[in-house]
Amino acid sequence: MSVGGSRLRWQVSACAALVLLALAGGAIPAAADDRARMAASVKQTVADVRAQYRIPGVVVLVVRGGRVELTEEQGLSARTPIALGSTSKQFTGLIVQQLVATGRLSLADTVDSRLDYGAGSAFADVTVAQLLGHRSGLPERAGAEWDLWPAATTIQDEARRLVGVAPATSPGTTFEYSNANYTLLGAIVETVTEGSYPDALKRFVADPLGLDATTGDRQQVPAAGSAEGHYPWLQSLVTPLPQPEWPMAVPSAFVTSTGDDLARVLLAHLGAPTRVAPAVLEAARTPLGRQDEWREYASGWERRAFWELTDGNAGWQDPALPPLWEHNGSTLRTFSYLGFAPARDLGIVILGDTSFGIDQTAQFFVVDRIVHAVVGTRPVPAETDPLIAAGPVIMVALPLLQAAAVVWLAVALRRGPRSRTARWFPVGLGVVATLTTAAFAFLVVPARINWHVFTTWLLTSSPDLAVSLWLALALGAVTLGLLGVAAIRAVRRRAR
Repeated sequence: MSVGGSRLRWQVSACAALVLLALAGGAIPAAADDRARMAASVKQTVADVRAQYRIPGVVVLVVRGGRVELTEEQGLSARTPIALGSTSKQFTGLIVQQLVATGRLSLADTVDSRLDYGAGSAFADVTVAQLLGHRSGLPERAGAEWDLWPAATTIQDEARRLVGVAPATSPGTTFEYSNANYTLLGAIVETVTEGSYPDALKRFVADPLGLDATTGDRQQVPAAGSAEGHYPWLQSLVTPLPQPEWPMAVPSAFVTSTGDDLARVLLAHLGAPTRVAPAVLEAARTPLGRQDEWREYASGWERRAFWELTDGNAGWQDPALPPLWEHNGSTLRTFSYLGFAPARDLGIVILGDTSFGIDQTAQFFVVDRIVHAVVGTRPVPAETDPLIAAGPVIMVALPLLQAAAVVWLAVALRRGPRSRTARWFPVGLGVVATLTTAAFAFLVVPARINWHVFTTWLLTSSPDLAVSLWLALALGAVTLGLLGVAAIRAVRRRAR
């Protein structure tokens, strides 16, 4: 090679290197600026939603590039253990996929082949895949996770009860989300591993992923370090409030973890090296069937288009949007969210230490605003159902209306009517108050919660609503008794 040719190549290489350095020098500040803008946006958004929904504590973690890029802690630490709610399902799903990968279980295995007490039941032929994908036919309300006095408290005893319930649909035909599916999976895990669910969680998930604070045994969570759940009484006064935490609910709702551990879970799904085989993680996020027209369900994950990448979620039907795997969770005193998009190398963890009371849409708007803040787009405007907005007033007004009717009727009956108006007005008030109470208790509320009011589930999920309705109904019964007395007296007067 000539000296001139060598010199020319050196000059070209030097120029190329200078160009790359210049580009990198411009890119690094730009990337840093983007991260700073995201951090500021997330910080402000978290502060806003905490103020609007009176949330004591929220922690947000963003993972990207094989590391935790952002940790935003306001009133809650990323190292604080917290009960997850339904995001527990992805842990159970991953245990199952680990067992499948080692040949100890098959997605085609049936309930009766793995649980002796499943033979002869309506769910005997339900497969592991159908349980993972909520296509077993088990009804949504089959689980007793929130009852104060459930019929069973262990996973195995609860599974025995569940195989005896009436199916809501023919197994394998329809998607119906139910915690009961993952309770049965927890029982199958215990049978296959010949141990407890918490032990299986540690062996097949927590240890291989390097999770140091994730457990299925609430007794292992330090009492002083665990997040305290809260409840917003009448949507205004937020106070700490315990809830029932039954061992049988762990596979579906009561795994305890931290923001730091959950970030490691998302990093694993985004390709970070762990002792869980990539093929197992891929199997855990492979859809098992459609949930609805825009979502599919995998092993504890919902898969959909990442529509938050558009302003106001306007592109939710755009097939060009990358997929997002996500799941929400709520324990009635805490909430959680996990989401990751491999195409964007992005994962988001959101944890909070309160529920939202009767406002069942609030968690969606909280999560939506935070996710939009992370990706830099505009969220959907928050909406409030007028009936939910008026809920606190109604919950106070109904018992007061009934109490007024009772007092007025009692006074009117004691003094005796002095005029036609004095005779019929308290009667009319009592009738209106009682009919209003009955309409809310037996028509409006059941339509909103998809359940009846005479259940301890209502007391645990919405104690202010339960107390208000039950008190109003009790006063309504007294009102009816007084109306009966008034009617008897009226008949006697006419008889004279």
